[in-house]
Amino acid sequence: GEFGKDLLEPVFYHGAVERITGYQEEDLLRGNPRWEQLLHPDDQILLTNGVMLLPVEREYRILRKDGQVRWVHEVQQLFAGNAGQISYAQGAIYDITMRKQREFEIRAVAAVSSRLSMATSRAEIPPLLLQQVNQLLQARGAALMLYDPESGKAICELGTGVWEKFSGKELPDDDITY
Repeated sequence: GEFGKDLLEPVFYHGAVERITGYQEEDLLRGNPRWEQLLHPDDQILLTNGVMLLPVEREYRILRKDGQVRWVHEVQQLFAGNAGQISYAQGAIYDITMRKQREFEIRAVAAVSSRLSMATSRAEIPPLLLQQVNQLLQARGAALMLYDPESGKAICELGTGVWEKFSGKELPDDDITY
């Protein structure tokens, strides 16, 4: 989009603005909402007194109209008029949510692999694995279930958090579908 002399007042938006934000171009042009209001609360530090800080290129999260979080990559360029004063800014925003998700998954696999490599016995593996799953997924609990196809029984090898009470217990057959 392009911004006028007020650099916070958009002149126009073009492209996938509705797909990325959930808001129509007209809503954003009217300032309903203003772009800085879309920033994820954890990324509000990008604002100082209501003005976005430079650098010219940055990545941050926004909240879509439907509440979903999107990662965006913003590139902004300032243009000066004849007198050398900034006359307008032009920028582009790209949805990089999928890339950020893949980066998180790669880090998660590396973290689990690193922790598992510390195990010196089979008995140490389940607690390490579940600890990593809980941490990475910010889960309230996780369980490692083992299924014996010969007996048709499933046993909770180990449970953490909300699953802890099932540790070492056989799950009833009627709760299992394969």
